Amino acid sequence: MRLQLSAALAALLIALGLVTLTPTSATASGGLQCNIGAVDSAASSLQSSRTYLNAHRSTSSWKRYVPRVSATYSNVAECFTGSARTLMLQSLDAFLGHYRAKHWSKGIAQLDATIKVLRRIVNAYYDSDGDICPTYC
Repeated sequence: MRLQLSAALAALLIALGLVTLTPTSATASGGLQCNIGAVDSAASSLQSSRTYLNAHRSTSSWKRYVPRVSATYSNVAECFTGSARTLMLQSLDAFLGHYRAKHWSKGIAQLDATIKVLRRIVNAYYDSDGDICPTYC
């Protein structure tokens, strides 16, 4: 239900390491404004990119995938409002910073955290039996 999705949004804010919120305040600070399928697709796309990037830790390999990861982050950020959207964009900035510094492991860890949170949001949506759709879809 709404509390499950709120908890997932709170997890987003917390997992990105920028704030500590309760589920209620996560709802107040940011909600979901797109089809849940877009969030699910973004998580899958980031997972695919993460798998490739983890196997090919070099500037030339990453250079090919960074635009794809950037576009996915930006697109999924548009699914959120308020602080949740801001935090998704900050997560993208952190990922890009790790790329520029050639900190491959930190970049992978940033993707891992984002993928985990997006999966939590998708799971919370489906666990709610769609009751949250009038509010979040």
